[in-house]
Amino acid sequence: MLIPQNRAHVGRLGEWIARIHLGIRGWRLIERNRRLRSGEIDLIVRRGSHLRLVEVRTTTSRYLGCSTLAASPRKQAQIRRVAREYLKCGGAQPFEEVSIDVIGVRMRSDRLLPNVIWIQRAVSTDDPELLRRRRGA
Repeated sequence: MLIPQNRAHVGRLGEWIARIHLGIRGWRLIERNRRLRSGEIDLIVRRGSHLRLVEVRTTTSRYLGCSTLAASPRKQAQIRRVAREYLKCGGAQPFEEVSIDVIGVRMRSDRLLPNVIWIQRAVSTDDPELLRRRRGA
């Protein structure tokens, strides 16, 4: 696989691979790279009444493990803020379930296909604000 050297290009390629990974599994892309005051959501996908807000982490290193995928408590709080803001502005309503997932993509020049790891519900959505907005309450 030919890997771009520019970080932005690597990130875009990782998001494209993540979209394909989700699409094959029946998830429909609603938005990508949604910018809000509190931050950005890489991918917003939906399947039926289930909504997923997805953080994509892409690496070209040989190792794609917990340290690459882990969202620090600070990053998790930021992701929840972005999710609240997105839902507050009425994005993708109505839905029964919302989750915040992380997809890790490892691209290596010695492999034809990238490694993809999808961690569902990687960030807790037990936030009362998120729970209230699920059914449009």
